[in-house]
Amino acid sequence: MHYLKRAITLYKENRLSEQILFRLKTFLSLSFSKQRKGFFDLMEVQGKTENSFKIKHGEKNFFGIKLPLFEIDKNNKLILPHNTKKIMIDVGTAVDWGNSIKYLSENPNDAAVIGIEPNINSWLLAKGIHFFNYKNHIESLPKYTKNISSRIIFLPVALAPYEGFSKFYGHDKLGTSSLLDSAFETINSTVVPTLKLSQIIELIPDNIEYIEILKIDAEGFDLQILKSGGEYLSKVAVIIVECTVGHVFKNGYKTKEIYDFLESNNFQVIPNSKIAGTDSFINLKFEKELANITFRVSS
Repeated sequence: MHYLKRAITLYKENRLSEQILFRLKTFLSLSFSKQRKGFFDLMEVQGKTENSFKIKHGEKNFFGIKLPLFEIDKNNKLILPHNTKKIMIDVGTAVDWGNSIKYLSENPNDAAVIGIEPNINSWLLAKGIHFFNYKNHIESLPKYTKNISSRIIFLPVALAPYEGFSKFYGHDKLGTSSLLDSAFETINSTVVPTLKLSQIIELIPDNIEYIEILKIDAEGFDLQILKSGGEYLSKVAVIIVECTVGHVFKNGYKTKEIYDFLESNNFQVIPNSKIAGTDSFINLKFEKELANITFRVSS
């Protein structure tokens, strides 16, 4: 009786044929699977490796695992989503991934985002919504569609001038967690893995002429992240960086330091580009492309 009622419901919803095909496909795929019953597919790895590790940071000990994140080709370059022509690197995605979603919504067919966020409470949008329960985050959930999520390459790391590990401060004010301590109250702290920006840019395939957008919102650590890009910054067309809050973080930057560094690396501020505490800079090497780069951060 249960199955009959279920079939009637699916028929009324015009989903009966879809479910029948799905069940048939599942049955056939399991019947013809080459995997032997009772066995799992184990990957052969090059050399011997341990999947877990332990580190000591300060007075605390931590346990971690090595986690394969995404596929690369034989040249150690990212295998990007189909038809990718535009790339944004979003450093500090925040809990609702607002700028990543905005960029992909504006470029739905040929763009990809490399999202970088060390805050564990922002790793999954749904987890973030549950954790903070903010109305604007709940409203953003429908925007995080299957198509958008399939075009995001996510790295749960922090960017720093070195590859290793760093203390990460979770502050009481939403959106202010950082590798730097600050005037905000620290409600929790942990240790996160770190990479250099140059390592991320180096992963991008050579057929991508330039990275359209590099957005950095790292709560006082922005200048150090820019410096970690080294010579690879020359492959970025537009840099959008927070230039106003460095002073509230211990050892944070001064606004002039951001300007001086970028100008010394062939970038020039884009007139009237200040939005929500960020400034945008164009790489003069790609100045002619500016008319085609319309993305601006969320206010």
